[in-house]
Amino acid sequence: MFRARANKLLALEWQVVWRALIIALTLAAAVIAGYQLALGQNPLLVLLLPAIPLGLLVMSHPFAGLLLLIAMIPLETGFFAVTVHALSYTRLVGICVFIAWAAHVVLQRKKIYTTVSFKLFTLLFAWASLSLLWAWDKDVALLRLQVFAQMLAFYLLVLNEVNNRRRLVVVVAVFVGSCVLAALLGLIDVGGTADNLRRTLSEVQAANEYAFYVGIALLSSFLLYAFGPWRLKVLAACAAAVGIVPVLAAGARMAFLAMGLALVSVVLVGRRKWRLLIVGVIAAGVLYSSFDIWKKSGIMNEHIITRLSTTAVLETRGSGRLDIWAVGLRLARENLLLGTGLDNFKVGFGTYLVETETVRVIRPGRGAHNDYLQVLGDLGLVGLLLFLAVLLNIGRRLVAIVRSDLDAEAVLLATLVLGLLVFALSASLVDVFLWRKAYWLILALAASAPDVLLGNRSNDAASDSMERRS
Repeated sequence: MFRARANKLLALEWQVVWRALIIALTLAAAVIAGYQLALGQNPLLVLLLPAIPLGLLVMSHPFAGLLLLIAMIPLETGFFAVTVHALSYTRLVGICVFIAWAAHVVLQRKKIYTTVSFKLFTLLFAWASLSLLWAWDKDVALLRLQVFAQMLAFYLLVLNEVNNRRRLVVVVAVFVGSCVLAALLGLIDVGGTADNLRRTLSEVQAANEYAFYVGIALLSSFLLYAFGPWRLKVLAACAAAVGIVPVLAAGARMAFLAMGLALVSVVLVGRRKWRLLIVGVIAAGVLYSSFDIWKKSGIMNEHIITRLSTTAVLETRGSGRLDIWAVGLRLARENLLLGTGLDNFKVGFGTYLVETETVRVIRPGRGAHNDYLQVLGDLGLVGLLLFLAVLLNIGRRLVAIVRSDLDAEAVLLATLVLGLLVFALSASLVDVFLWRKAYWLILALAASAPDVLLGNRSNDAASDSMERRS
C-alpha cells in the first residue's frame, strides 16, 4: 500500500517536473527567438529554437504533435518550406511525431489499430514496390515510393491517434481552422486586387492547391451553418466571409466543382436535406449578386471572370485537360495491366503524344491532372482496382453512419467528414492530389470515423485515459 502510494507520488512529481521543463524551455526559446527577430538576424534560428520544447512535447504526447502537424499542412507549401526542393518543416515534424508514436507503442505495448482500408493500401504499396521491376524510370519510381511510405505511415498514425469522439472533433476543428487561417492570409495578400494573390501563389504554391484548402474552409462553413447549433453557425458565417474572396481571387475552377459535388452528395445521402438546400441557394445568390461589387473593387478582374466562365472552359478544353486525358488514356491502354511504373506517367507521356488542339499545354512530361488516370497509367488496372477498393470501403462505411439514427453530434461529424471526403475525391478529378498530406488526412479521418462514432474503440480511449492519469 505504502509502495503504491509512493509510486503514485513519484509519477505525479515527475509529471510536474516534465511540464515545468517544457514551459521553461518554451519561454527561453521564445525570448531568444524574439531577440534574434528584433535584431533581424538568424531567421532560421528563430524557427528552429521553438522546436526544442515542441520536440519534448511531441515525445511525451504524440497526439499533441499530430495536432501541430495537421495545423501546419494547409500552410506548408507557402510558409514552411526550407527551399523549393528541400524537406519542409512539416515533413520533419511528421517524422518526429511518427517516431514518438512508435516509441509509445513499443514501450507501452499498445495494440496497433488497423482497418480494411489500411490493409488494402498496404497491398497497393506492395504492388507499387513491384512496379520498380518494370518502371520506365526506376529512380523516379523509387523517389515516389518513399513518399508513398511516408503517406502510409501518416495514415496509420491518424488511424491510431484519433481513437475517440473528442479527438475526432479536435482534429477536424484544427484542420478546418488552419484552412480558414490560410484563407485569411490569402485575403491579406489580395491587398485590394486579385493580381497580388495570384502573384503570391505563382511564387509559393499552385492556385489549385491553395484553392483546395480555402474550398475546405468554405465547404465546412456551409455544412456547419446548415446542420450545426447556433454557436457554430456564427463561426461558420465568419469563416465563409473570410474564404469567399480568396477562392474567387485564386481563379481555381476545381474548388467550385469539388464544393458543388460535395454538397450534392451530402444532400443525396444525408438527412434534413432542406436545410442544406436553403443554405446552398442563399450562398449561390450572394456569390452571383456580388460579382459586380467584386469586379469594381478589383478583386474579380477580367482574367478571373473569363477564366470562371463556361465559354473559357469550352474554348480551352478545360485548360487542355481533355487533350491531356486523351493522351493519358492512350498511355494507359498500351500499358493496361501493369502500367508504366509508379509515378512514371510523366515519363511515358511524351511517347504517346500526338497533335492536339491545345498545343501550348500538351508537351512531354505533363502530369495526368486526374488521380484515377494517374494511378491507371502508373500501376495499371491492378493498381486502379486496389485504389478504388480502398475508396469504396471508406465511403460505404461512412455513408452508413450518416444515414444512421445516432445522436445529432455523431451525424454532424459524419456529415462533415463525408463532405471533406467527397471534396477531396472530386478535386482529384481535375488535378493530382494523391500525394498531398491533406488528401491522406481526409482519407484517414473518413476511415476511422465510423468505429469512433459507433463507440467500437472505447478500449483504446480508456487506455489513453489511464495513461494520462498515470
